Amino acid sequence: MPAYTYPTKISGATNTQTILSSQKVVDMADKIYLLEPNAAPLYVLVSKLNKRSAINTTVEWIEDVLNPSWTTLAVSAAAAATCLSVFDGIFNNYDIIKVPSTGETMLVTGTIASTAVYVGRDHGTTTSANIAANADLVIIGSAFAEGSLASALSTVSTQTSRAYNYLQIFRKSVEITKTMANTELYGGADRPYQRKKKGIELMRDLERTFLYGERMQDTGATLHDTGLTTARRSTAGINYFISTNSTDAGAGGALTEGEWEGWLRSFFRYGSNSRYIFASPIVLSVVSLWAQGKLQTFPKDKTYGIAISQYISPHGTVNLVKEVMLENSGTPYGATGLTYFGGYAFAIELEDCVYRYLQNRDVAMETDIQNPGDDLYKDQYICEVGMEFHSERKHGKLTGVLQ
Repeated sequence: MPAYTYPTKISGATNTQTILSSQKVVDMADKIYLLEPNAAPLYVLVSKLNKRSAINTTVEWIEDVLNPSWTTLAVSAAAAATCLSVFDGIFNNYDIIKVPSTGETMLVTGTIASTAVYVGRDHGTTTSANIAANADLVIIGSAFAEGSLASALSTVSTQTSRAYNYLQIFRKSVEITKTMANTELYGGADRPYQRKKKGIELMRDLERTFLYGERMQDTGATLHDTGLTTARRSTAGINYFISTNSTDAGAGGALTEGEWEGWLRSFFRYGSNSRYIFASPIVLSVVSLWAQGKLQTFPKDKTYGIAISQYISPHGTVNLVKEVMLENSGTPYGATGLTYFGGYAFAIELEDCVYRYLQNRDVAMETDIQNPGDDLYKDQYICEVGMEFHSERKHGKLTGVLQ
């Protein structure tokens, strides 16, 4: 039998310090506030603007480019040479070639191989001259003789190429005991709150994957609970696809306005005159220092709730979006000396990004997936999704920027 406990005595007036703390009603806001409620601008914009179902776990698309206009001289050529060695045989009969380094114009009189071309020198007013190895050559047009026959034509063209990506299965679960589900709480019921939280976490996962996921298919994956062998696929993000227009801020990490303009110039060479740039907070801070007066902010109701600033450059219009998933060590604003993803920015032509989902497998919540008899509720978000990323040279990547 437990010993008798004497009650605590209170002398004088009862006050807030003497009353039992658990007897007080907590002044709790009805809404529980969450960090990062909108942390997935890339996912949101791509899924809203360009979305299509798929009938296979591998999505494929065909890409092609125009026949190149530029190539490079492989071996130096004397002023009188009529056969040039080149790195890429892009020429057709009677193309006119310009040598920017010397000003000379030449006429293609016949091609003999993929790496050599016959030319007539002095096809213009500029006198022929020695041409150094690695000099650039550019096709400026063609010139056929009057009355020339169809047999005079030769054709060099490009072959289409296959590009592909995998769809990845994402899952996030909510688990709560039935006792908790029937307990009244400040801030509302816990089950819908946990669902909301997991939904935001799923969007965050999708965002990071669409940014820097890598393509992979493992056909020997083992299910941990059954031991069966199955397939596991990972989808590639934009960092995986972009290679051509990639600029690094250098060892010092100090991005200048001139370097920024040079980067814009590289990818605005192709496609439309508008890009979305998903930039880390560090990159945005640097740009804002020398772009004051050039930035204009859009109302959120016109951009699916995402804050966008517009920057006008001579090369095209830039829509700047803060991408907090580009971060260092979990801190969006990074730390001195860290470059990682906190110093990244991606320039995207959104029309060439397609959100793909396996038919009937877009983001959905499945409820009550617990086993019969379990004294709990279990729900899950599940989806099988990925991204198509077209025309790599229309896009750009900036890295290494420090605050």
